[in-house]
Formats: sequence, structure tokens, C-alpha cells
Amino acid sequence: GDIDIPEDLSLGDIDVLAYDSKLQLVYSIECKRINFGRTPSEIRNERERFIRDSRNQSSWISKHRRRHQWMSYNKEAIRSYLELEDTDFSIQSFVVVSEDIAMRYLESTDISVVTLDVLLTLLQN
Repeated sequence: GDIDIPEDLSLGDIDVLAYDSKLQLVYSIECKRINFGRTPSEIRNERERFIRDSRNQSSWISKHRRRHQWMSYNKEAIRSYLELEDTDFSIQSFVVVSEDIAMRYLESTDISVVTLDVLLTLLQN
């Protein structure tokens, strides 16, 4: 909403942006409510939506990866939005899904795809 991401980049918005002051870590989280694939065809479609598409540009992972890269190169916009003074911080990105999906066990990605329960466990450690 309030972070000025140029529309011509087609990055969409940041669903959840959170800051852990203790770890100096910004979390960029994409949220997806999905119905997981049950048949081979549904699993293939799930894989294409999440990871692979014909141009590798519009899958959820590729779009979130580009958003993560934009944030990494535009830390000042993030710093300003979160009202952080001169704090140095890292950015960690996740895609959070409403249900566990087969795709996350079949193919690894540079951005973790996790359920909310898994994310909460990771953040508590």
C-alpha cells in the first residue's frame, strides 16, 4: 500500500511486512490461500502456479523473488516505511500457504514455501 513500488515492474504489493528489531530482520511474506493438488494434473498445475510458468515471470515464486530483489536494492524505502533510523537490516522472504502442498516436497526454491504453522515455529526459534 504505502511503499512506492513502481507499477511498471508488475511486482504487486507486499502482503505482510514485519520487522524483528532483535535480529534486525525484515520479513517479506506473500500469502496464498490454495486448494492443494490431489491428482497428478492438479499437482502439475500447482507447480506451474508456484514455480514454473512458460516465461518464468508470473509464477508466485518468481514474482516474489523479483519483489525481494527490489526490496534489497531499495532498502531506503523499506527503512523509511518502517521508520527505522540508520538501522542496517537483512530481508528474508517467505510464501505462506493455507495448506501444506506436495510441491514444496518435490522441488526446492530459493524462497521458502511454508504453512503458517511452520512459519510461526521458524520465527520462535
